[in-house]
Amino acid sequence: MVLDSAKTLAFTEENWQKFVEGLQAFVRVPNLTPSCDKDYYTNGLVQQCFKTVNEFVASLEIKNLTEQVFDQDGKAPPMHVYNIAAHEPENLPDSACKHIMLYGHVDKQPWGADWETTPNDPVIKGDKMFGRGSSDDGYSAYLAFLAIKNLQNQGVPTPRITVLLESEEESGSVHILDLMDDAKEAIGAPEYIFILDSGTLDYESLWVTSSMRGIVNVDVEVDVLSGGVHSGVAGGLVPEPHRVMRQLLDRIEDTQTGMIKLPEVSSPVPAHYNEFAKKMVADLGDKIWDQMPLVDGCSILTKGDNVEAYLRNTWHAAGAVIGFAGLPETYKAGNAMNPRCSFRYSVRISPDRNPDEAANALVKALSENVPYGARVKCDASHKGNGYNMKQIPDSLSKTLDEVSQEFYGKPCKYYGLGATIPLLFELQKKFPSCLIIATGVLGNDCNAHGPNESIDLPYTRKFIPAFCSLIGRI
Repeated sequence: MVLDSAKTLAFTEENWQKFVEGLQAFVRVPNLTPSCDKDYYTNGLVQQCFKTVNEFVASLEIKNLTEQVFDQDGKAPPMHVYNIAAHEPENLPDSACKHIMLYGHVDKQPWGADWETTPNDPVIKGDKMFGRGSSDDGYSAYLAFLAIKNLQNQGVPTPRITVLLESEEESGSVHILDLMDDAKEAIGAPEYIFILDSGTLDYESLWVTSSMRGIVNVDVEVDVLSGGVHSGVAGGLVPEPHRVMRQLLDRIEDTQTGMIKLPEVSSPVPAHYNEFAKKMVADLGDKIWDQMPLVDGCSILTKGDNVEAYLRNTWHAAGAVIGFAGLPETYKAGNAMNPRCSFRYSVRISPDRNPDEAANALVKALSENVPYGARVKCDASHKGNGYNMKQIPDSLSKTLDEVSQEFYGKPCKYYGLGATIPLLFELQKKFPSCLIIATGVLGNDCNAHGPNESIDLPYTRKFIPAFCSLIGRI
């Protein structure tokens, strides 16, 4: 029995409002990721978030569903593993997948400033639903269980399906490998893993992420004085700590181009990747960057060269100061030289670079032979591997194209993502024979991690039946 696409589409339409309302309930829970919430283990918000998901799951009345929770006796962020037994597996084709795992996370980034809406108020404006965690990636749990329910409604033979929802992805999934070891019987050995935490470069086709950069965050503190001193007394004598910081960063990146200088951090672009970039740009043009909310008059780093723009965003390393402390607010600033500054320097490293080697190189550049003998402390403990997708079988490539063509009118597309999901690398190590597919609905204009995070509803409305159809055909 073959999955019926017309029934899948009708099922999506019948359940669309339930999906939207379920996601809105998720957005309303103000849970954060553990590294950003000192009360994570006591405030009950992550449990409330899972309760919201489970209420949606219960409303679907999914058959043969079991759920297990793993949290190392409350010492780790909870991971929920749901299993749905195979239906008539003896009637699956010999070539069909026998076990699929669907992955998502429920933790959220902190709100930050400059929201036009309230971060936990899921407001719908035009094509977008705004709210923290909407596209990154609260929708994933609701999508996963809708897809399973659709399969059951149609009565087709299905493989075993495991849904894994963690609550620490935005903090680097620090505990997940240990939790997965605890849950090894519940998880089993999936043949396909779908990571529903990625996105798209446009809203016109199904997208699969072919590579991701790694990451190293370095916390740096620069000290030059034991206390603040009048700038008229210290100026011209004492090295200003912010200037020391600038000199240290000059060792790492070219201030004119933004290119990272350290070979341990950024690698040359492989020939095949460069050719892929040319094809991508020929298809997308300015869509590579034109959804960036640039202020009037500001341009991207490589204006006029979209191939280089794509490579800069997906392969080459890129650094950014994402946090800073040590200076008073401007209206409070007196004429005093500040004794120290501290900053967090976040570097997206090339997909093939080793994050341990990259971290060591960054710390060495920032802390050895410091100008004027200033005291510098560095911590580069937050790091994660990049990812390069395995070659997918022709049969799966054909299925992806067919599904995308059916629901979007265009074949499936592949792209490199400049962000990082360290778990993908670890999952590939843990399940070396498994095929990992990263996909999702997160568009460049959805602003994950920033203000006004949103999810594109028309795209998602097509993505649901497309994904339902995809897992019903493999």
